[in-house]
Amino acid sequence: MKKETSMKSWTSTDEAWGAWPQKDRKDLKVRIYRLPDGTFQGIPAVGQIPKGAERLSPQPKPPPGKDPREGKKKVMAELESRYPQQVNLGCYWAVRIAQERLRVHSRDLWERLITEKLVDPVESTAHWLGAVFHRLQEEKILRKTNSVFKYTDSARGVHERTIPIWELIDGADTSKYDVPPRKD
Repeated sequence: MKKETSMKSWTSTDEAWGAWPQKDRKDLKVRIYRLPDGTFQGIPAVGQIPKGAERLSPQPKPPPGKDPREGKKKVMAELESRYPQQVNLGCYWAVRIAQERLRVHSRDLWERLITEKLVDPVESTAHWLGAVFHRLQEEKILRKTNSVFKYTDSARGVHERTIPIWELIDGADTSKYDVPPRKD
């Protein structure tokens, strides 16, 4: 909780909400009050309400927060820029597998890339595979199902992991991945 939050008043309800981090608004049950001077203040449920303050009813809606997927999008964009060739190859093969089986997961893709000798299972890491599925989801080619796949890989020191299974979206335009990407 910010110290100045409990003391400062604001000219708008959005500013009063904005003084509180989104998590604190919920955890502390912050409510907006109108003070006698016409300003607004966010006060937690256990806070002291100033004399003459009037709780707004209905409560104004807090301003929308930042996109919760913003951090993930940034990380995926960084992976795509760091591993463009691998992500392009991964997208091509993920679409191929999904067309064959209607479903695909990152372990299927990794094994196919090893079989095709496109990655070295000893030298390579698979952490960029998330960018493959993120791109295909953004392009509305694949969507996450409610099913998961569990695997372990003791040779690589991977304990049990649970990964999502993705399905090909009916009518998705996969023409972008009809031809394998060029190796540069």
